[in-house]
Amino acid sequence: MKSKRGKKLIFFSLGPVVGAAVSFITIPITTFFISPAEYGKASMFLLVQTIITTFLYFGLDQAYTREYYEQKDRKNLIQNAMVLPFLSATIASLVLLTEAHQISKWLLHDENEILPVMLLCINTYSLIFERFFLLSIRMEEKALCYSIYTIFIRLAVLIVILVIMLAGVRNYLVIVNGTLIGQILADLFIIIACRQLLSIKNFRLDINLIRKLCAFGLPIFIAFFIETIFNITDRFMLNVFSNYKEIGLYTTALKIASLLKIVQTSFTSFWIPTAYRWHNENRSISQFQLVSDSITFLFCFLFIILLLMKNIFRVFFYKRLSRNNLYFSISLFSTHALYNQ
Repeated sequence: MKSKRGKKLIFFSLGPVVGAAVSFITIPITTFFISPAEYGKASMFLLVQTIITTFLYFGLDQAYTREYYEQKDRKNLIQNAMVLPFLSATIASLVLLTEAHQISKWLLHDENEILPVMLLCINTYSLIFERFFLLSIRMEEKALCYSIYTIFIRLAVLIVILVIMLAGVRNYLVIVNGTLIGQILADLFIIIACRQLLSIKNFRLDINLIRKLCAFGLPIFIAFFIETIFNITDRFMLNVFSNYKEIGLYTTALKIASLLKIVQTSFTSFWIPTAYRWHNENRSISQFQLVSDSITFLFCFLFIILLLMKNIFRVFFYKRLSRNNLYFSISLFSTHALYNQ
């Protein structure tokens, strides 16, 4: 049994680790060909994507995992859980399309560049499918399948970015369009692979179930909203008091610091379905506490290692990052604090 759990943990970790490696390759490639100012402009647009994503789910994605072992009809469960996110995506898309020129002017300083806004609208829908379908795979504890899809998403983004750069583009559109198109294409693949979950045969809108999901998800949504505010305030303040160049340098440092998230993602991918299964099996609270203490110790250890290695990372990224080691240190402290709450 321990060998089986260890194997699942390794397979669940494979996706985040390889995905992070792909991202680690993507960062120096983009920072080599794109100026810090253009990188900063792209990061501000993708920050809006993060904000929209926070509001899409209303915590129903987490509520879905909570109810997974409680509901017999799991296809009906996931379809009911996706109803409100799709409604919120529709509202967000209508707002984005109505104010497309103003949003482009505000974020990109070019009111005629509305293609990224249109792609963002499509992306809001594809992200919902991606989130819930990957959660379904994760709850089924199909570790290898989950990791393959996770890696595929990262590879799709990298490939599209490279194609756009080979076409001669050397500005923020490389990152913005590359990220959005890559995610959409990868999500289409996941949707096709999980198309059985889209069958509306025997579907019934269960208002009581949706209310139950909302009751569980609302506190989580509030927590995620507060965490998102912490995560985005820094770049918005830089946008107000500084310039896109500084935002680009800071975002690069932040992405490097986010390597700490590999462990968090790897662990939670394995732990969430396991924790709910343990809950149903009435496992002792001491077992949960042991896991919590162990992962906290591991995060502290990795935090110290990454902090000591900050001077090594600047070799692979902007040379100007050498005078911005403070960015990396601050990013690392914030990342460590948020993931140990």
